[in-house]
Amino acid sequence: MAGWIRVYAPRLDCSGTNLFWAGPSPEELCRSLLAVGQLDPVLVRAQGEGYRLLSGYRRADFLAREDREITARCLPGPGSPLEDGLLYLHANVHRPLDDSMRIQALRYFQSLLVPEELTRRVAPLLGVPPRSGMWRKYLAWLELPASWDDLLGVGKVPLAAGTILAQLRQDELEALRPYFAAWKWSQGRAVQWLTLLKETALGRGWSLVQTLEAVSARRVLESGLAPQDALQALTTQAGAIRHPHLDQMEHRFADLVKRLFGSSRWDVIPSPNFESDTVELRLRARSVEDLRAAGQALDQALEKAATPESLGESLEGLFRIALEEEKQLGP
Repeated sequence: MAGWIRVYAPRLDCSGTNLFWAGPSPEELCRSLLAVGQLDPVLVRAQGEGYRLLSGYRRADFLAREDREITARCLPGPGSPLEDGLLYLHANVHRPLDDSMRIQALRYFQSLLVPEELTRRVAPLLGVPPRSGMWRKYLAWLELPASWDDLLGVGKVPLAAGTILAQLRQDELEALRPYFAAWKWSQGRAVQWLTLLKETALGRGWSLVQTLEAVSARRVLESGLAPQDALQALTTQAGAIRHPHLDQMEHRFADLVKRLFGSSRWDVIPSPNFESDTVELRLRARSVEDLRAAGQALDQALEKAATPESLGESLEGLFRIALEEEKQLGP
């Protein structure tokens, strides 16, 4: 049978896996259905003596619970998992989507389409530019066990972390999971922590479990610290193991900046982790007087650089922190 029909809940199967965004009816939809009835039909296919729902779960669910007739458009043919999934996407193309919803959809199509077809046929319907960096993040997440999708759904793990997590073994993922289940991680913090752990493990020939032990991660997990304090502790400890002399270098840099620039409005910032001999100067000024004072402070710092007692007392020393640290460590 094709065309417009009316069907009651006992004859309508709403359990199809293609309804991957099915959920309870929001209150505003319930009020609308009670006030003016069903305005938009649901989509169904004939199935035996009844029908199988293709789209419109929330309307169908509410009307079924109210024991009301459901207006439906019956599509011809038996359909297929792929065809019905694509129809569901097209019928819901207007819906606002988040990362979790997109992953739900991609999990459905993962076994039905090869990556190239997934990119061509599904990415545009999910509002993601094919071949984009964002699309690659979704594909990377699909390499993770589906059990991680719940953590993504509640905002514990950001999508970007999947690029690193997907490279890990199952036992490594299990070791990391408690730390993501405990707190909500921002994208920057999660990527930073995972990168530090990975680099440390590779550099020292440790397993990820050994690395977590070395950075005392379990102690932080069980400490009862506030979320932000706990996340800061994890990244700080991981950074100290990855860059064991970084803390000392940061203190030397900050001390030299204070001696050279005093309490001026200059912010003097080294390159991240002192990876290059570059320094950034930022000025916070609220008036012309602030600009004059900042100029004088910079002139004074340059004068000190002209006749330094030692490299550690000069402006040049700001650019040589990493080099001097290497000399102290020796070959």
